Amino acid sequence: MIERNRTMQTARGWEYFDIYEGRVVLDGQEYIIPVLAGGGIPESLLGLQWLKMLPLTVNFAAGVLTLG
Repeated sequence: MIERNRTMQTARGWEYFDIYEGRVVLDGQEYIIPVLAGGGIPESLLGLQWLKMLPLTVNFAAGVLTLG
């Protein structure tokens, strides 16, 4: 764990998050990313830093999210 109980603003107001270090490999390249975990947030959160580095394509009907 990198940080515990960081206060961050969400669409539903202020929430507390634990920040963990995550490692993701895309096309053989490893990235270290912050992973947010918080009560009441069931969805995966994708930080803006990914969207600045790699293109994102989402096909909800097929259940496919492509980053890169």
